[in-house]
Amino acid sequence: MATSVYILIQVRAGFTVDVAEKVRKIDKIKMAHAVTGPVDVIAYAVIDDLEELGEIISAIHRVEGVERTQTCVEIG
Repeated sequence: MATSVYILIQVRAGFTVDVAEKVRKIDKIKMAHAVTGPVDVIAYAVIDDLEELGEIISAIHRVEGVERTQTCVEIG
């Protein structure tokens, strides 16, 4: 069963728009937006299992400018 995941991304100054654009291109990411507030980019993905989630998070952390992520997984 598919599960929705929101990934909150903190980015180094000056990298926000670039990170959002690169994250959008990662497999399974449905959207990624540069935002204001306590995080800089919010991404949305739909995954089939936790292994996919690990691959997505690893790919995000390889994007230049990414400092930290927090993952919110749909329940229910």
